[in-house]
Amino acid sequence: RGESVQDFEILLPCKDGADKNVLLDSNVFWDNGRFIHTRCFTRDITEQKRADERLAKINDCFLRFGANAEENISRLVDMCAILLAADWSAYHRMKGHRLECHSHWHLPSELASRDETEGLLPYDIAHNSDSAVLVIQDHQHTHYAKTDPSVAAFALETYVGRPIKCSDKPMGALSIAYRKQVRLTPADVKVVGLIAAAIGIEEDRKRAEESGRMGERVAAP
Repeated sequence: RGESVQDFEILLPCKDGADKNVLLDSNVFWDNGRFIHTRCFTRDITEQKRADERLAKINDCFLRFGANAEENISRLVDMCAILLAADWSAYHRMKGHRLECHSHWHLPSELASRDETEGLLPYDIAHNSDSAVLVIQDHQHTHYAKTDPSVAAFALETYVGRPIKCSDKPMGALSIAYRKQVRLTPADVKVVGLIAAAIGIEEDRKRAEESGRMGERVAAP
């Protein structure tokens, strides 16, 4: 009696069947020992809690990295699709004037074996001078519906991409695709940016190790 509750986390059922994570503040008003009323205030922390949980999973992935940069990149590509509930994700790496699929999660086999050239989504993302995350909505009504056969063939509606750079030079593209309309939140975009940056770091490390081994071979008698 006379006590108040502050920042008490509860799971609150909603009319649409979903659950919300909320913080509850509550206190009771008494008059001469008689209960008069209570006041309750709630703050929705669902998105913040979800963001914190995803960041924790990303950090855990980093801690599990091994010495093999290629395997680390594959883990990052898988995690990107899983955290964003995408239909698939892929990392395409530059090879000459085209891109080849390095690693993917649930990417259709037709696309995994396809060389990406100008007019196709991964190629254009990789050559984008802006390093920001690109989100394409209503994909069936963009010019890519004509230049990239995968848009119509796989009924793509939302596409997310981010260039991968190595020593500030274009290296490839991270792509995430949905067959439905998805409105990404700022937290979603941040996840894509973090994972893309981590892939770039692993590419830098891989190149540095390869350059070091080459230098050792040249220096060997």
